[in-house]
Amino acid sequence: MSTYGISLFCDDIRFEQQNKISLIGCYGHEMLIAIPPPISIPKLGILVQIRSPAEKLPERTLLVYGPQSEEPFFKMEVGPNEEQEFVPQINPDDVYEVDSVRLRGAIIPLVFSPFLIEKEGVIRVRMMCGSERVRLGGLRITHRPADQMPGA
Repeated sequence: MSTYGISLFCDDIRFEQQNKISLIGCYGHEMLIAIPPPISIPKLGILVQIRSPAEKLPERTLLVYGPQSEEPFFKMEVGPNEEQEFVPQINPDDVYEVDSVRLRGAIIPLVFSPFLIEKEGVIRVRMMCGSERVRLGGLRITHRPADQMPGA
């Protein structure tokens, strides 16, 4: 099994009591903007969730690309490193599935403020796991005049 994950895009990420995270203003597959780019929005939140095999991990790097860009505007090394021992958070006796796979999980909240939208296209979230490139999601940014917006 290889690494996989998903990214949720929103206007803001807030940390609540009792270990909860609130996503404010979540986007589906597309962000519609009424003003043509370039424009600046107050915040863009990306909640990245990753699952990897519990065994040895290769070096992992999280990358976020802007629309039509070949170079990431954000880059981050993702732990834990190989020397850290995997400690399950769930008692194996509590797992009822015989064929269950032990996974490491990570939740990485990213908030960019302000966020400059330079052009239309797709914001892409990727992870390099050793030499493997893993797609973690994307958000299409589309300009649409205000009179053509849904609900107008």
